[in-house]
Amino acid sequence: RSETADGGSEVTFMDMGGNRQGMLADQLADLTSTPNAGVLSRVKAYTSLDEKLVFNIFTFSPQTATGGATIPDNLKNYVHKLFEAYENGTQVDPGIEWNPLFEPAALEAYVARCSQSFVNNVGPRSFLKQYLLWSKVAGTEDVAMDVESSTVAVSPEGVTVTAPSSSVMDGSDKWGQPNTVAMEGAHWLRMAITNSVPLSALGKTLKLLKQRNIGVERMHLDLACASNIGPKAKLDGTDNVSMMRLLIREPENSSSTWLHDIQRDIKRVKWADDFTVELSTKLIRLSDNTENEELGIQRAEVITMLSSMLFSMLKSQDAYAFSKTNINNVVKHSRYLRLAAKISNVFITRFDPKSNQTEEDFKSQINALHDEIERDTQEDTVAREVLHRMISTVEYTYRTNLFLEDRYALAIRVDTQFLAPGNFDKPYDASQPGPTTPTGVTPYGVFYVHGRRFNGFHVRFRDIARGGMRLVSPGTSEQLAIEAARHYAEAYNLAFAQQAKNKDIPEGGSKCVVLVDCCSL
Repeated sequence: RSETADGGSEVTFMDMGGNRQGMLADQLADLTSTPNAGVLSRVKAYTSLDEKLVFNIFTFSPQTATGGATIPDNLKNYVHKLFEAYENGTQVDPGIEWNPLFEPAALEAYVARCSQSFVNNVGPRSFLKQYLLWSKVAGTEDVAMDVESSTVAVSPEGVTVTAPSSSVMDGSDKWGQPNTVAMEGAHWLRMAITNSVPLSALGKTLKLLKQRNIGVERMHLDLACASNIGPKAKLDGTDNVSMMRLLIREPENSSSTWLHDIQRDIKRVKWADDFTVELSTKLIRLSDNTENEELGIQRAEVITMLSSMLFSMLKSQDAYAFSKTNINNVVKHSRYLRLAAKISNVFITRFDPKSNQTEEDFKSQINALHDEIERDTQEDTVAREVLHRMISTVEYTYRTNLFLEDRYALAIRVDTQFLAPGNFDKPYDASQPGPTTPTGVTPYGVFYVHGRRFNGFHVRFRDIARGGMRLVSPGTSEQLAIEAARHYAEAYNLAFAQQAKNKDIPEGGSKCVVLVDCCSL
C-alpha cells in the first residue's frame, strides 16, 4: 500500500500463482474492511500473457478529489477521423460511428467531469464508447451496458481492425499501446452505473461473476461526475457514474444465453437487497433426476418478494411464529429452498411473455405444489403455512413487472379478495384453498412492490382514485418489524378513510404506504 500525490492511497496485489476465478472479488472483500480508505476511484486489473502473473491496482481518492480534465490530442485526432468518415459516408469502425455528442463543446463538458488519469489512460475508442453509456444514464437511476467480442482490436491510432480469433487487443490501455491477450470466448463488458457507491457496485458485480464461474482477465474502473463540471465535479461518491470495463471469459459448459443472462443480472443486482443476493448463491436440486443448480437472482428476487409480503399478512395469525426472521429461515433452509424455488418457477413461467402455458397447466402445477408442501412440512407448521401462502399468492397474482428490463423493483397486482381482512387469520386449509368471504369492504385494486431496502403497498377503492403516499422510516430494527407487521393494514385503513373523504367527488380513495429500511444504512 502506498500514498498518492492527491492524498489518497493505492493498494496493489501481485499474485504469482496465476489468475483464478473470483480472485478480484476476494481481494475486494479484503479492501472493504480497510478503514478511512477514501472513495474507490480507479481499478486496473491485469493478467500476463502466460496467465501466471496477476497484477491488480486499487486506487482510493480523498473526498475532495475533483474532475476538470482536458482533452488529449489522441482523442481529438480520433474524433476527427470519425467525423471525416461520417462526412464521406464511410465508417472508421463498425463498432462506433460519429455522434453529435462528440462535438467539441459537448465532449469538453464530459471530459471536464472526469479525472485526468481516467482520460489519459483509456484508449480513444473505449473512452467514447463509455461516454455514450454515460450519456444514457447520467441524471437517472439506470445501468447501461455494452458487450463487444474480444476479436475486436484497436490499432495504435485507435482504429478498429480485425484480430485473429485467438487474440484480444485491449482498447482500454494507454494511448497507442494495444496489448494482446491469447484466449478464446472472451468479451469486453462495459457498463455505466449511476448513484451507487463504487466499492459496492464493483463488489456485487465481481461476486456475481464469481458465482457464475466467469473469469475476469482484465478490469478497469473509473469515475465520471453525473452533473457538475470541472473543479465542482467532486468524485466523492455522491454524484458519480461508475464506469467499468471488464474482459470476461465464457465459462465452461455455458448455455447459449449466458451473456444475456449475466447482463440482465448485473442490472438487477444493483437493486437487489442483501438477503436476495445471498439467497441467489445457494444451490438447489429440484428433483432426484436433476443436477445441483444455482438459484439465481431472478428466482431469489421472486422468493424474497413473496416472503416479504406475507410477513405483513401472517402477523394476524401469530406475530411470534411468523416473524421476519422465521419466514426468512424457512425460504433459505436447505430442506425448503427446493420448494420455494419451484414456487418461483411457477411464478416466472406464469408471467413469461414467451410462455405458452395454458390455464389448465398452471392450475395443475399449483395443485401439485400444494400436495408436495403438505407431504414435506407436516411437522413444521411455520414452513407449511409460509409455503402454502406463497404458492397461493402466485395463484392470485394478476400482473407483474418481472420481465421489464429496466425496472427498479419487483411489483405485483394481487386479487383483492385474497388479501381481504380475515383471510390470513387462520391456518391454510387444503379443503378451502381460495379466499374466504371478506369481513370488510374489498378494495378495487392492491399492488405490492419490493425493492432494495423498501416495501410498498398501494390500495385503491376505485379504478380512478387519489390519496397520496406515506413514507415510513423507522429508526430501529425493532420499530421496523412493528411497522412491517401492520404495513398492509395501515395502507388499507388509510385508503378506506380517503374513500370516505372522497364521497362527493368522482375519484375514489387510495393510499400508498412505503416502508423504508434505514437501519442498515
